[in-house]
Amino acid sequence: MNPKKVLIVGAGPGGLTAAMILASKGYRVEVFEKSNVVGGRNAPLRLGPYTFDTGPTFLMMRHILDEVFAITGRKSEDYLKCTEVDPMYRLRFGDGREFFPTRDPDRMKAQMEALFPGSFAQYQKYMKREKVKYERLVPCLQKPYGKISDHFHIPLLKALPYLDLHTDLFSYLGKYFSHDDLRISFTFQAKYLGMSPWQCPATFSIISYIEHGLGIWHVEGGLNQISTQMANVLKEEGGTLHLSTPVSEVLVENGKARGLVLESGERVMGDYVIINADFAHAMTHLVHPRHR
Repeated sequence: MNPKKVLIVGAGPGGLTAAMILASKGYRVEVFEKSNVVGGRNAPLRLGPYTFDTGPTFLMMRHILDEVFAITGRKSEDYLKCTEVDPMYRLRFGDGREFFPTRDPDRMKAQMEALFPGSFAQYQKYMKREKVKYERLVPCLQKPYGKISDHFHIPLLKALPYLDLHTDLFSYLGKYFSHDDLRISFTFQAKYLGMSPWQCPATFSIISYIEHGLGIWHVEGGLNQISTQMANVLKEEGGTLHLSTPVSEVLVENGKARGLVLESGERVMGDYVIINADFAHAMTHLVHPRHR
């Protein structure tokens, strides 16, 4: 019996994750990428001998990356060299004081007590509560929500009290930290979302917990190397990567995506189609109006 064929639009990290996993499970996989390099929003920009990330520049939740490679029977460290960033960053306050957050408890305590007397106990209380939030919320983010009933499963209901949607991030941190500068030290992550900590829902305090609890990692060569190595795994598993191959339409038959029309006019048919492009763009540009 011939293996099922999967067509994937977009060679960003999401598309390549799906591609390498499915290829390792025996599916015939073809990935179509409009650019001449993989990576999508995290593609490399090369200027002479230098390479820059066009997207994020550091890695969080490294264990997820490890899990993806493990599913294919591989170890991420055989493909990528990751080094924990310690200290995580330098925070400079208006009066000239500097704070270097670290996951080393002894160094963290010494700094916090010198800069913000009495704050380390507050920090421990904050991290304890955020650990519970993380353990409740993250599993919910890894489940499908294709049916109405999925929104009422027990783990999600148990996580609701930890969403903290009733308050903003800065006010929420006031429950733990008495020094405003310290509160700022745990709210600037809201900029990752393009939001002010005075408007950002307190749900996103989980971001600073992820940094302090799980670490920040530097990938040698830049985060673009993640997509590059995922593409290598895809090829090792027999998958096909088509670069500089824009897709113009997703073919839909009987309500199911069954193929692609390339800008060249070529039609490629498969059993399944995965779209890793921007959802709004894909629905308005790649899917015919009668199928939306």
